[in-house]
Amino acid sequence: MKKYVLLLVALFGAPGMALADLSGVWLCDEGGRYYVRQTGQEVHWYGEEKIANPRWSNVFHGKLSSRGDVITGNWADVPKGSTNGRGEMRIRVQKGGNVMLAYHKSGGFSCSKWTREGYRPRPIARSVPRAETARVREHRRSHTPPRQPAAAEDCIAFNPDNVRVSLHGARWKITEGNHWMYDFASDRMEATQAYEIIRHYRANQSCYVGRPNPSMHYLLVSGQAPSGGMRNEDCIAFNPSLLAVHQAAGSWKIVEGNHWLMDFGSNQAEAQQSLDVIRRHGFTFACYVGRPDPSFTYWRK
Repeated sequence: MKKYVLLLVALFGAPGMALADLSGVWLCDEGGRYYVRQTGQEVHWYGEEKIANPRWSNVFHGKLSSRGDVITGNWADVPKGSTNGRGEMRIRVQKGGNVMLAYHKSGGFSCSKWTREGYRPRPIARSVPRAETARVREHRRSHTPPRQPAAAEDCIAFNPDNVRVSLHGARWKITEGNHWMYDFASDRMEATQAYEIIRHYRANQSCYVGRPNPSMHYLLVSGQAPSGGMRNEDCIAFNPSLLAVHQAAGSWKIVEGNHWLMDFGSNQAEAQQSLDVIRRHGFTFACYVGRPDPSFTYWRK
């Protein structure tokens, strides 16, 4: 009997390791519709903005991990739409195979979270005796230290309508009137890309943590986070509720699980201040121009 059990495990996997079937129709947070087909560990999709005359449409081929929780693969736009991008992607499978979350992507792919069509998460019901609830409140009041006020933000206001890309000497810069805002050295393409990002989001504040050598730069739109996304962005999605400040190998970092998002060297205070900024504005994407050594960074919802 033991031999037969071992044979079944070898053929079909250990109990509890069955892969969720991802085949079906999925809706994404950028408004697209994706038609997914899974065959074993192979995952394919066709996605489009809309059925008739979509601005973009793409295909994907990837492989599901043996645990069924990560898909790794490549995507490419196809000619039904007018865009022409391609790149790599890594996706986490969550909620029993009903939610997919991209945590790494390249090539400007705009979608970050897919939800299976028709899926509704179950509400979590919790019943706590009234007397126990009162005791918990009293315990929190007596044991919670006073909340420290949030650090004032270091922001410079500007008018996005007055922003230009211009050449000063041999260096390409983004300027507002006679004042230069960002320096891109000889890279006109990256300067133009950053300019288009500012104009797209209508950003009017450039903010920093730790000047004159800032450890974090971010844009705001009248005090609010940029949102909505744009094509051909290079962004990494993350869950702000899972972020923490940790020290690793003598360096303070903002991490999400086993992945680090930002490195602050020995400056713990700026690491914590940057995490406070991320949570305050509800950022869920870290975005870059010119990786692996970006000339411009920004954050958005």
